[in-house]
Amino acid sequence: MHLYRLCNNFSVAICTITLLFLQLSAANKYNVSLAQMDTCKEFRIANTGYAYTQFFHLHKLTNNKVNANERLHLKFYVLAPMDAHILLSTNDRPLSRDRVYEVVIGAGQNSFSSIRSRMASMRVSTSTMANILTMYDPTPIEIIQTKDGTLSVYIPGLKQEPLLNYTDPAPLEINYLSFSSFGSTPAKWYYDCQFDGFAEEMEEEAHETDLFHSLLANLTKNFANESVPMDLQSVNFAFQLKSVVYNHEKSILHTRLHLSLYWQDPRLAWDADAFGIAGVSFGYKEVPKILWLPDLIVLK
Repeated sequence: MHLYRLCNNFSVAICTITLLFLQLSAANKYNVSLAQMDTCKEFRIANTGYAYTQFFHLHKLTNNKVNANERLHLKFYVLAPMDAHILLSTNDRPLSRDRVYEVVIGAGQNSFSSIRSRMASMRVSTSTMANILTMYDPTPIEIIQTKDGTLSVYIPGLKQEPLLNYTDPAPLEINYLSFSSFGSTPAKWYYDCQFDGFAEEMEEEAHETDLFHSLLANLTKNFANESVPMDLQSVNFAFQLKSVVYNHEKSILHTRLHLSLYWQDPRLAWDADAFGIAGVSFGYKEVPKILWLPDLIVLK
């Protein structure tokens, strides 16, 4: 009897291990093992929000498997549940108004992906293919820029065609690359991988962020998905009438107003002594898209 119980328990254990093995094998979406990742360099993003804090210099393009018709060929891997951001820029301190290529994989709760020509704005290519990213299996990302100005983003193992494609009439000369996330979403990037031949394609450049961008990164990490401030009680407003023009023939009245909104958000407070900045102001276009702004509805 005791021997039977032992064998029975042993059989259950074997079945359990087999089932777990099958589940793990099936979950490897892109056939990339974590053992292969041991040959890669690693860059982690905890919960710093939407901020590009570390730039990599693309100085050894001969190691990037660049073909005759290509200007750029990069490949790396990411572990993230959503919102994997990749910035391709001409310099290591791009401004919000500068032309760049920003690739976002798994935006909108992992529901779509896009290429932008400005940071956080100017979408030029979109794919609605959902559930590309996963936190437990590395997602391969391959980016190719051809000499005719076409930027293509591939997800090897997903499909042969590019996930995203954009032809720039005035193509940028890409020198730097940076990674980011959104809100409190963590991400882990793998680059310069030996096992696929894309080794030493990037060089990490450590430099201190200027005071303004350091403060901005610290403020934006407190935001998530443009969430409304918890202690918000009211939004005050004031407006100034600029002009009134009436078109008698078309019976149309044109009015121009200057509207100002006022509210308090405790997440925008900081220690002036710690950052060395007593106050800062910037225009709407310079504000990262993760800050909460009141919605305005114009009724005609």
